[in-house]
Amino acid sequence: MEKIVEKYSSHYGRLLDADGNVVDEDADARRDCPPPGGRFDPAPMYYWMRLTRYGIGMHAGYIPEPGRPASKGCIRMPKPFAPILFARVALGTPVQILH
Repeated sequence: MEKIVEKYSSHYGRLLDADGNVVDEDADARRDCPPPGGRFDPAPMYYWMRLTRYGIGMHAGYIPEPGRPASKGCIRMPKPFAPILFARVALGTPVQILH
């Protein structure tokens, strides 16, 4: 549905204080507010490929325990693999997710 090489989440990321220190590593911009003078730092989602209209997609990301859930719903791909798949998949390619 959509492909963007350098995308950042509009919802998820980190909260930083006025000095740039991380105060919340798993912030949701819809509910968490940065401290005075701080800011929201959106999570990178490089090689983003949208799968649904409501924001689920595939992108490069840290995979702490392969095979175990670790995201808010997206499918994380290993960083070396993400650009390879991104380059080979055309918009409109049917996708089937199996568990």
